[in-house]
Amino acid sequence: MQTSGLVITLSSDSAEAAKAFTAVSARPEFIFGERNDRWLPVVMETSADVESRELHDWIQALPGVEFVDVAYVNFDEVTNEH
Repeated sequence: MQTSGLVITLSSDSAEAAKAFTAVSARPEFIFGERNDRWLPVVMETSADVESRELHDWIQALPGVEFVDVAYVNFDEVTNEH
C-alpha cells in the first residue's frame, strides 16, 4: 500500500473549486483534512505507485485545480506474517 499526503491548490473561482472538490470527494481513495481557503490537504491511499501517479494526474487535470503538491509518500509492503 502507498500512502501520500497531498495539498491541492484549488482555483480562486469558487464555482470551479467546488466542482473540483465534488469530483475528488467522490473517490474512496481520499481522506480530507480541513480546507484552508484555496488549499485542501488530502491523504491518498493506493495499492501501487502506478495507481498513485494516475490519481495524481487525474486530480491535476481537473478544472478548478491549479496545482497538486506531494508533501509525503510512504510505501508499506504488505506481508503475510502469522
